[in-house]
Amino acid sequence: MEYPSEFRAYEFEGKTVGLIGVGNIGRIVAQMCMGLGFHIAAYDPFVPEEKLAEAGYRACRTVERDPTYLGYYLSSCSLQ
Repeated sequence: MEYPSEFRAYEFEGKTVGLIGVGNIGRIVAQMCMGLGFHIAAYDPFVPEEKLAEAGYRACRTVERDPTYLGYYLSSCSLQ
């Protein structure tokens, strides 16, 4: 059976989402993405890399060269 093109699925399994900021909103986004089969590469200057690893994220200090998707979940506070 042929389905119209607007109903075709996009394959998420194995793709990478880069998240900058894993506070309350970033963690929720990461959980939803992991549920869809994404790998998570995350950076947050306030969260130790061990905590990121415990959550199942790959810690990174720079933005991945080619994440499939990239999300910024930062507060408006100054990092100075």
